[in-house]
Amino acid sequence: MYIMIIIKINNEIIPIDNLDKAIETAQMFRLYKPINKERKKYWNLVFLELLTHKLSGADSEIKFNFFNGLLEEFLTIPLTKDGFLKSSFLEFEKGVNVKEDIWTWFEEVFEVSMASYFEKCNSDVFL
Repeated sequence: MYIMIIIKINNEIIPIDNLDKAIETAQMFRLYKPINKERKKYWNLVFLELLTHKLSGADSEIKFNFFNGLLEEFLTIPLTKDGFLKSSFLEFEKGVNVKEDIWTWFEEVFEVSMASYFEKCNSDVFL
């Protein structure tokens, strides 16, 4: 059965006929280093919208793989001593509070407890 997904970003309607390929493409463009801020923001929005579709009804292994990949990416972002972003991450702008905003986002999207996750890893990263 053929299923097409329609996403809307900034009033632009984008038909998606291969979700996995679209996620791969969005991921490639959003991580491309010499990209300007507005284009990066656009590709992050596309990626997040596609990710929402992918995780809807996905099994725990798929969710865990995306969780791990995004967490690894996040852990490369510099933070202030007080736990605020020094640069943007996905839809989160510089200056966002990690515990209040980003950990909450990870917990809601991936249905995990960040405190439990870091406890299992024997890490005290921003707990």
